[in-house]
Amino acid sequence: MRQFYLKVLCYVTPFVILFGLTEWYLYETGDIRSIEEVIKEQARERHTQFLRGYLSLDMNVYKWENIKQRSPHILVIGSSRVMQFRDFHFKPFEDLTYNAGGMLQSAHDVIQLGEAFNNDLLPKPKLILIGLDPWWFKKEHERTASWLVPDELIDHASKYSSRLIVLQNLFRTGFKDFRCEFRYKRNIGALAQFDNSGFRYDGSMAFSNTVFEGFVENPRYVDRGKVWEHITNGTTNRFTEYTADTALLHRVRVTLSKLQQSGTELIIYFPPFSTQSYKLLTTVKMHKEWWTFYNDYMIDLFKTEFDHLIPVECPEDYQLPDTFFQDGVHPSEVFVGIQWQRYVSNWHLKEFMFDITYLDSINNTYALPLSYQAILDD
Repeated sequence: MRQFYLKVLCYVTPFVILFGLTEWYLYETGDIRSIEEVIKEQARERHTQFLRGYLSLDMNVYKWENIKQRSPHILVIGSSRVMQFRDFHFKPFEDLTYNAGGMLQSAHDVIQLGEAFNNDLLPKPKLILIGLDPWWFKKEHERTASWLVPDELIDHASKYSSRLIVLQNLFRTGFKDFRCEFRYKRNIGALAQFDNSGFRYDGSMAFSNTVFEGFVENPRYVDRGKVWEHITNGTTNRFTEYTADTALLHRVRVTLSKLQQSGTELIIYFPPFSTQSYKLLTTVKMHKEWWTFYNDYMIDLFKTEFDHLIPVECPEDYQLPDTFFQDGVHPSEVFVGIQWQRYVSNWHLKEFMFDITYLDSINNTYALPLSYQAILDD
């Protein structure tokens, strides 16, 4: 019997050691810190950034809980293309602003969001800036599962099965994703510690340091996502031929109208493209129909119902180069700040008198890696 127990012990010990080392490693990276802990830490130390690398990011849980706990008066929401709006763009209401960019993945999510506000699942903001992407309104769009269903808001840091999946993936890839360079210990999560990227306290996204490598010495535009290639060749579901889903568009309009009628100010934002991408979308034949639908018909339609709208733009509209973009569809915080300055100065938004005078000192030659905050700090 004793020999049997010794054999079992010898068999089990390596697995226990491996699991223990994995647990320690994930603890060091911060990946297994709960969303609740992350939110508390960022409230205490606002320079902390959050981005997991091994466990599921759980961005929907992270941003949902931030909205619930902080009850922001100003909410920026949409896909990753609105993530560069910063709290100081809404000065002096920085502490009342939150960027929930990334929570919406489709037009169906817009409808789900409206239901969350109307059913008091989330506190209703006084002002919402909502980004609407063109591919959300195509019948062929691959609808993803909504990230806004309360029953599915699961923090994977609380599930031990997540650790086993990490261990399994590390073995499967031969530990090629294993890194020990915890260079940014103030951050939480593997990617945040490795690359100094992640979500800031205000919900905006800090680009990875790799985006800026060599930029100061050689400031040139790089379309890191090869968006120009996808537009030209019609690859990826975003840029295939388009059949407009007018019924879905109507449902989104009704949802947003109800929000507006309930007392929430709305800013409808059609996110910008790099000049290179914009020109391709207007000239490549396969995109003519859906681009006209989005860039002309939809904008004109929304203008009849909503007072505050920012149309599709590109750097050339401001006599700027594409160095103000990370890739063909993701602008820098400097570019969206310049956009915001142009439009908000002509609007009357009840209860909000934004102080944008400090933006006047920003020289338009500043490009991607230079944030307003860094300029102001200088």
